[in-house]
Amino acid sequence: SASGRRAERLRELARLYEDDLEDLAASEVHWHAAYVADAGDAESFDALERLARKRDDWPALRALYASGLARGGPRPEAQLQTQLGLLLLEGFEDPAAARAAFEAALAQEPK
Repeated sequence: SASGRRAERLRELARLYEDDLEDLAASEVHWHAAYVADAGDAESFDALERLARKRDDWPALRALYASGLARGGPRPEAQLQTQLGLLLLEGFEDPAAARAAFEAALAQEPK
């Protein structure tokens, strides 16, 4: 599909910026565009997660997990909810919000 080809070109540019040109800001722009073009793209999601963690950018990471949950991203909902819960607990020190995310993750697990 056209969106799949676009996403692949954006991933190539993102890798070039990150690995060869060491321009993390430009890389992130292209990773994000690839993720927008293909919500199921695990490579783009993982790269955005890695770059946000590298910068300790907890709001960006929180937004990424929320986007993955809203768009049906490349990871299972229970895994995203668990990761969000850990982030809320450790990065935001918000145990009430973390509890809600952990409970949502638990609700996704078979009984």
